Amino acid sequence: MSLLREATAAAILLRSDRWEAIQQLAEHGWPLRFRHPRLPDGRCACGDRDCHKAGQHWLDPRPSADLATLNAWFEACPDADLLLDLGGAHLVALEVPDIAAGAVVDLSDHASDTGELGTIGVRGEGRTFHLFELPAAAAVAGRHLDGGLLLHGIDDQLPVPPVASDAAEGLEWLAGCGPDERSVAPLPAWLARYLGLTGGAACEGAAAAGERGTSRVRARIECENVPHSAPGGRSNSESRARPRKRALPVIPGGVPDAAPVEIDDVEREIRTRVRRVFQDPRLGETLIITAPPGAGKTSAILAEAARASGTVWHLGPRHELFTPGHTDAGFVRIEPRGKANCRYAPIAAPLGRKGYPIDRELCRRCELERRCGYYDQFRDSGHRFAALQQFFTSYPQGAAVVVLDEVTPSHLLEATTVPYAELSRLSGDLESGRPLELFAKVLRDALHRRFARRRGATPGGASAPELQSNQAEPPAALRGPALLAALEQAANGELERRVLAVLSIPSGPDTTLADLTPRAAEELPDTAIYRLASALKDELEWHDAGKGGGVVTLDPVRKEYRVLRRRALPEWLAEKPLIILNATADPALLTDLLGRDRDTLDVYDPPVDLPAEATIIQLTDVRYGKTTLVGGRARGPAGAPGRRTVDRALDRVRSVLDPALSTGLITFQDIEQTAATALGIPEGHTAHYGAETGTNAFQDLEQLIVLGTYNLPLDTIVEQACAINASRAPLDLTWDYQPAAYAGYRDDQGQGRAIDVIRFRDPLLRALHAERCEGVLLQAAHRLRLYRPNGRRRVQLILATAQPVPPLPPTVLVPDTTGSSRGVATTETLAAALVAVVEVKGYAAQADVARAAGVQRSQVTRHWKAILERTGYATETRRVPTGATTRMLVVAVRPSLVAETPQGEGALLPGREE
Repeated sequence: MSLLREATAAAILLRSDRWEAIQQLAEHGWPLRFRHPRLPDGRCACGDRDCHKAGQHWLDPRPSADLATLNAWFEACPDADLLLDLGGAHLVALEVPDIAAGAVVDLSDHASDTGELGTIGVRGEGRTFHLFELPAAAAVAGRHLDGGLLLHGIDDQLPVPPVASDAAEGLEWLAGCGPDERSVAPLPAWLARYLGLTGGAACEGAAAAGERGTSRVRARIECENVPHSAPGGRSNSESRARPRKRALPVIPGGVPDAAPVEIDDVEREIRTRVRRVFQDPRLGETLIITAPPGAGKTSAILAEAARASGTVWHLGPRHELFTPGHTDAGFVRIEPRGKANCRYAPIAAPLGRKGYPIDRELCRRCELERRCGYYDQFRDSGHRFAALQQFFTSYPQGAAVVVLDEVTPSHLLEATTVPYAELSRLSGDLESGRPLELFAKVLRDALHRRFARRRGATPGGASAPELQSNQAEPPAALRGPALLAALEQAANGELERRVLAVLSIPSGPDTTLADLTPRAAEELPDTAIYRLASALKDELEWHDAGKGGGVVTLDPVRKEYRVLRRRALPEWLAEKPLIILNATADPALLTDLLGRDRDTLDVYDPPVDLPAEATIIQLTDVRYGKTTLVGGRARGPAGAPGRRTVDRALDRVRSVLDPALSTGLITFQDIEQTAATALGIPEGHTAHYGAETGTNAFQDLEQLIVLGTYNLPLDTIVEQACAINASRAPLDLTWDYQPAAYAGYRDDQGQGRAIDVIRFRDPLLRALHAERCEGVLLQAAHRLRLYRPNGRRRVQLILATAQPVPPLPPTVLVPDTTGSSRGVATTETLAAALVAVVEVKGYAAQADVARAAGVQRSQVTRHWKAILERTGYATETRRVPTGATTRMLVVAVRPSLVAETPQGEGALLPGREE
């Protein structure tokens, strides 16, 4: 037999085995998804040469256990990766990394005499997955457990053998634990207790109960009769609600009670735990309190600090959060350097911005020898209140306990920027030294190549007519291997030598800094260039070792380089007792960033039920993101096209607003004044996202409007995750739209609602995204102090956002009934519009499809891949007339209109040029 025939026979046998395995899984009634694999050349097997999600998207977005459907998928892509839809199979998967062999969570309740878990299991990539069956009518979201364990639930898909691509290399069923060898075991007793599951009857009771007091339980245990909020307000009975996504709680040696707790009991428990730390601090211990805002976290700190024997440092996000209560408890506020306490304040400011250590370079050479107003603040005994930046200095070293209030991962990261103008200055500065000049030129040239396209010119200066439109898509940011490749090209293959040469240059100035003028301080070389070189050195090492990296970003839009890394932790931190107050951040992530030992970790995350006085009205179905409400002409004159979106949002708010209640507003800064004027909100009763955390200015109001969905761009989330992950295994950047329930909500028929939201597969990215989306909305909503009516007969929260906020179950959901012509369309409607446009024009851009379907273009962009997969159309880059000019756009065409060139690029057949 020839080698070709042998290879063909082996391939047929492999495909036969794969189809037999697929049939076996389908016989269990387990819905599967097929995912396009990544080809050896890095392209996606979907056939789209412009696909930017290689190995990250589905043949069909809907899972299926139907053999006919699975066979059609298998014939279309026999080498697809198989993923088990856990929610559809009514299973959860307990992930046990190899490093978690010493996990403190007890798995013995379900282990056999041999110590093995008696259930189906999968092993791969240094971790093991154990599958368990859920009780009837229960659905559980993924979350972290102690000891490095991770629970995958309703929103997750589990890769299963057999594999055909490198994306799931090494994945296999555990010996004796395959689906043909063992059945799936029920959920272990300890895990069921933790999730609040006691059997099918308990879940059914949670679904049927109508009392408001069970809403918190519903938020954790959603039942299956929750229709998905489909386009146009339709329901999808196959979708399931998503339980409340807690802040990835840790279970230190026990399983907490999931029953709701009264707010007064929560406050007493917080006081007890804080008192124990203040009176008997233990080396290196960490207390994290994630109780919701208004539960009395800060009040407990002030009350117990007044009786503490040692010094307490309370570090908050802003100086203005210092209150008279701090003064009564013996706290003194640490003021930053300024004219009142520093003789050289005008010099200190630019030195700090340029990265020079002021304490070492300026203060030690000052004739006052630190006998000044700034240092006097640290000499007296007593407690201290300061901004979180002081945490990274030596001043809190003498404290008995350090309290970090509202600390987030962003506070524990350090950003350094090097703008294009600085690179141009350094590359022409011969006195700065030849290595620095050459390195700056490399950075400048690589950056110039990226943003030159955006401003409509090629790097050589020649005009690029097809890109002169200001609406041209901006080039993507570069990081990781793509960044290193661009820099290597600019450095002619000598990037590493350039980096090492710069790092050998002494970076400190010779002059006495105290003798500098403010202008001279401004003109000193920026130390950021040396930090960038150091970060690139690490990037090269991580790349060679096959690790993550990505802490350096080339941003062609802002025309700068950014280095985002973990802040260096102070030496005194390891043995210092810490109390962390944060209602929204992930405790596991904070302990990692702070280098804390989990053996001495105590997390208090109580479920708290909303009081009867609190009403939550959520305006659903329309997403009021920052781009929608702020971008373009959204703040223009009334009646302008962009302004109509803001006006429509305000009309919806006005329709549910109670004018008899004292009202406040939190929204985006750009439209804060516009919205306040339109709604009649008085001055002093408004705030914007980013400035509302920790404020008590709204606690006596009776009504609060939270307008708009705060969310960081996904690229920013990835940037932060790379900085946290750094030299570890590369991150999984896969994300998809998945249904999330309006937790706890039931209509008159007992049914809930859900909406598609972005979900990352990687736990780190998922935690960061939740903290910057759900977390910010939660912080804003709780400025109204929902849990503390304090004599208010009625407390009403209006959430003008479609984003579900799991800890806040809405009392009323108000769909969009404005009758806007820009409605919501299904994928089928958009696909039909695409076919109709192509039949007429021969091609269809995204804007054409949006006009034909009568929807916003963002809807078409979001579903573009799904539309193409449904129609079977291909994409190509074509010069398209747009008004008086033409632009190069990616358009959809029938596959018969595309020919393959020798280079593999799509080209128009003769006669099809527009």
